Amino acid sequence: MLARRLRAFELYSGGIKPIEIGRQLGVTRQTVSYWSRHDKWDARLSEIVHRAEDALEHVLGDQIAHILKSLRARMGQRVAELEGLCASRNEHVKLKAISAWLKLAGVDQAIPNPTDPTHPRALELIEDLIGGTKSYEKPFEEAAPSSVDPGTLSVVPDLERDRG
Repeated sequence: MLARRLRAFELYSGGIKPIEIGRQLGVTRQTVSYWSRHDKWDARLSEIVHRAEDALEHVLGDQIAHILKSLRARMGQRVAELEGLCASRNEHVKLKAISAWLKLAGVDQAIPNPTDPTHPRALELIEDLIGGTKSYEKPFEEAAPSSVDPGTLSVVPDLERDRG
């Protein structure tokens, strides 16, 4: 009889209804209900679930702590590597590294107005990103050997200067 009672609890904990448990074990639904009340199945299941949740939290907490410790240990090295790439002489590598920094910082658009790259703020930002210090308050007055057509951004030879 004890074996049937234990099997009934197993079935109950698996979500089987008391009437079906009775059918499978050859006892009445009332007997299954009596066992359930007398042996406090719901309280036992609640305790089992609570212990399982605690164990899971402990295991996951340990795993998360280990992962965070590992990430923190490598963070300084990764930042130094990215800084090194930002200082690269290879412009492609430099721009990729700067792009990575911007993504890490959550910046979606680096240039204020990509349709008007002649805007002084856009030029300042571009110069800053590639590491220069030039000021672009009047961007087209500094072009000595040639002049720049702001409408097309094409370089046009300075014919007046070349004639003399």
